[in-house]
Amino acid sequence: MPDLGLSCRAMKTLCASTVVVVLLGAGPTLAATYPAPVEGDYIVRNFRFGTGEVLPELRLHYRTLGTPRRDQAGVVEDLVARDPLASRVSNLTGQNN
Repeated sequence: MPDLGLSCRAMKTLCASTVVVVLLGAGPTLAATYPAPVEGDYIVRNFRFGTGEVLPELRLHYRTLGTPRRDQAGVVEDLVARDPLASRVSNLTGQNN
């Protein structure tokens, strides 16, 4: 390895700076591969809490990425459908995922 006349500390700083520049430069490239999010609102009417209280209107704002894929039965095959929270959401709306 050629001697650049740099101290150990200067060499470490140069290496760390190079890593930061490479990682910052790669960020926009990786982010460009995601689809644009689609936003929407869902309103649950007469939402009933476990305590018995009723909320006349529960407004949920959501954001999705990509297009849902459906199986032959028309059920959406998504990672979210496998998420434990998804079953709780289906209980709120009265719909199955």
